[in-house]
Amino acid sequence: MRMIKNLKIAVLALTVALSACLVMGAGVKAAFLLDEEPPVLVEKTEPAAPVRASSEFPPHIATNIKAQPVAGVRGAIRISWDADPAAPNDFIVGRSMEIPDNAEKAIAARSIKIVPAARGASVIDTGLPPGRYYYVVLAREKVMSRDVEVFPDVNYTVNPVVMERDEPTSTRPILPDQVALIYGQAINQTQVVLSWKGVTGQGLTYTVYRGTQPLSTPERLKSAERVATITDKRESHTDRGIQATGTYYYAVTTRDMAGNEDLQLIPDQSYMTKGIYVAFISEATVSGLKAVPAGDGSIRLSWKGVGSGSVEYLVYRYNRPITDVQRLALATQLGVVRAGEEEYIDNNPGPGGHYYAVFVRLQDSSIDNTVKQGQNCTIDPVTSRRRAVARKEPPVKIAPPVKKEIARPIPIETGTVDAILRETFFKEKYSASAKKLGEVVRASDNEAEVAKARLFIGRSLVEMRQYGKAIDYFLMPDVKKHFSREADFWREYAISRTR
Repeated sequence: MRMIKNLKIAVLALTVALSACLVMGAGVKAAFLLDEEPPVLVEKTEPAAPVRASSEFPPHIATNIKAQPVAGVRGAIRISWDADPAAPNDFIVGRSMEIPDNAEKAIAARSIKIVPAARGASVIDTGLPPGRYYYVVLAREKVMSRDVEVFPDVNYTVNPVVMERDEPTSTRPILPDQVALIYGQAINQTQVVLSWKGVTGQGLTYTVYRGTQPLSTPERLKSAERVATITDKRESHTDRGIQATGTYYYAVTTRDMAGNEDLQLIPDQSYMTKGIYVAFISEATVSGLKAVPAGDGSIRLSWKGVGSGSVEYLVYRYNRPITDVQRLALATQLGVVRAGEEEYIDNNPGPGGHYYAVFVRLQDSSIDNTVKQGQNCTIDPVTSRRRAVARKEPPVKIAPPVKKEIARPIPIETGTVDAILRETFFKEKYSASAKKLGEVVRASDNEAEVAKARLFIGRSLVEMRQYGKAIDYFLMPDVKKHFSREADFWREYAISRTR
């Protein structure tokens, strides 16, 4: 028993000794750790990738472009971007099936909207079939001059928005594509010229609607007035049927050969969100215009003026009734008559029947070219008459009466331009028209004749789809002076077609 007890005491002593050793070892290790120098953390600085901040871009560069599908709307993509509100011009939003990573591809993108400069702008591109779509936002003035810059994920999208094909859930007919870029402008005071970008396809017709509120729903469209059905490939229409002063809105739809009409209306693409104001201003038009042939071969014009509100009267002659501003553009401006006078003598009208019109230039230099048949425009043709002289009698010298001389305006003849237009432009020979009218511009010193030639050079270029060159002609000072409304309309038309 004593041996067993001694053995237990020995084991206990050995255990205490081992524990002491372990404690001492741990203390030594702790002391070693405390003696070590802490490591020095050196922060490695990698060179940052050169990222160009939006503030570094000039005002004409849109930034922070994004494109994503609109939730719950089939075939719709929202495009948003930032732009400096101080940008000198509007921005054009373009859509492409390939990445627009250079200037040529960006300019070739399909224009879907022209938007004023503003921060946080966005548009919705709708009616898209399945496919991959890229977007680019460019300053309009840079597109016109073909001087554009593109930056990935700044003003064009690098990654496409993919529209998947939906499984057919019904037997609804497939509707034709919608028109785009609808634009309208009041001309001739009481008429509206519309233009739009059409669609491709066989047997399509366009229907033009007019209303007194935005035609934004199929219900409003059905209650609106149908003003025209266009079966050819024209992309413009002149509404001459307005009867009262007011603000008017328009929409254009497409219909296929099966009679399916697309009523998916898109703001500022297939219908107008801003109306066009049309005013019937009777105080600025002459009345009672008469044209009477005289025996000496001249034709005497007389009318009732509008009082002191005018500065002068403009007298025109044409071989067809002057019924609208297009006929007026082709007419010959005979001269200018001062306010207070109400007659004009056309000394050399030439053979054939003639039609006349008198319009008012107001004090602010604007011209009220409202056409009122039988009032400021003649309805029936007038032919000059010259009495036959049997024999000449010796002249009898009689002292002429003292009479105040009235300065007559020098006639402005534009027969050369009219002849060229009849032989070229109106026969759709646009290249020949531009060439021959250019010869008139270089040879003539008649300002009105040169202005008309330049106007129709621009229109010939539009027909040949050389929109950038055409815009230059519509901006020329003499064209804006003599044909301001026509120049404004065709300039905006050309801009809307610019890629």
